[in-house]
Amino acid sequence: MSLAPDEEYCRSCGNPVKKSAVICPDCGVNTDSNPDTTAGNIYCESCGESIKAEAELCPNCGVTNSHSSSGGVGIDSEALYYVQIAFGALFLMAALGSVVDLTDGVLVSLFSALLYGIVGLVLLPPVRENLEKRHPVSTMGWTQTVRTTGVSNSSENCSVCFESIASGQQRAYGKEFVIFGITLYSKSEGENYYCNTCLQEESTPQVTEVESAELER
Repeated sequence: MSLAPDEEYCRSCGNPVKKSAVICPDCGVNTDSNPDTTAGNIYCESCGESIKAEAELCPNCGVTNSHSSSGGVGIDSEALYYVQIAFGALFLMAALGSVVDLTDGVLVSLFSALLYGIVGLVLLPPVRENLEKRHPVSTMGWTQTVRTTGVSNSSENCSVCFESIASGQQRAYGKEFVIFGITLYSKSEGENYYCNTCLQEESTPQVTEVESAELER
């Protein structure tokens, strides 16, 4: 999955998370804390793959593991994002140039344009993200979506208890128009904010008095 300029991979679970997030919305781990390396594995900050904690380079993407014993600094994901945008745009311009310039023949020019166009589109992170299977291939039409983001010291109050949020989660609701699993258009429908206390209560199963009595038997 491609990262947006303001995202990074969680060192604990490997899922994309906002750089400004204090708590990962998927695993609940503090993003500022050091990853737990007791199991011998961590998640690469560049590609999100599970790697050995002592590995100097990620075997999947080749980026330096900043948490290995050798130290090192990884590639800035935001810089990489814009580099991919630039190269993608260059290949798309080359595709357009091949269509305009027919000196080598129509078929050769069209084939070159197609090749350059495919490479250019694949290089563009937003296009790659849409091509990845966020939705099943059979998905057609409008689809409801919920995107979660960790927040801290939010200016918004919790949507459940209406108290201020020192640390919690934002849920952005929307719709996506999908054709064969590819998102063509997205529409925002609002957002809610939740403090960690309400999130924990939400994830805790409610036990009724009857169920509690049965458990005590």
